[in-house]
Amino acid sequence: MKVGNLCWMIGLAALLGFTGNARATSTALVVETGVGISQFDASSTEWSKTGSFIINKTAECTNASAVAYGRGAVYVYDAANVPSAREIKKYSTTGTYLGTFIKIPNMTPDCMAVSPDGVYLYFSCAWGAPYNNIVYRYRLSDGEGGAFLTGFNVPRELSFDAAGNLYVADRNSKVVK
Repeated sequence: MKVGNLCWMIGLAALLGFTGNARATSTALVVETGVGISQFDASSTEWSKTGSFIINKTAECTNASAVAYGRGAVYVYDAANVPSAREIKKYSTTGTYLGTFIKIPNMTPDCMAVSPDGVYLYFSCAWGAPYNNIVYRYRLSDGEGGAFLTGFNVPRELSFDAAGNLYVADRNSKVVK
């Protein structure tokens, strides 16, 4: 299986930390190029696909390309074919579409992560001037936010450590900041 646009970050967002009856804590969601978001059992070193979470080309999502989990919801970047229609959408942990979180016309998030305290959604934009080489931050409670960190040279992956520090893999600088 060819997996594209996977955010290879520390702990894969703690394997998304699903709880309750809907998902086991060993569930991971992975963006598969051209397919959508697939669900995997990540309880061992050999991951196995257990189903589809979101299928591309539906009324709710045309081209899923990044995913993050936090505050009991799943956030999905829909890289719609029309750049002005790009959005980050919100789903329940069972895959029910809950609506648009924020509209981000002409932006192209590469990786998304929710802060450990569940307050903010962060995403990196490596491509698409004038929005490139920036990490953005939006409050989950109301969608308010914008550019947060600048000065990168193709920021690709995001992750947090146990203390809540944000790490950004800056691809062309070949460093983690």
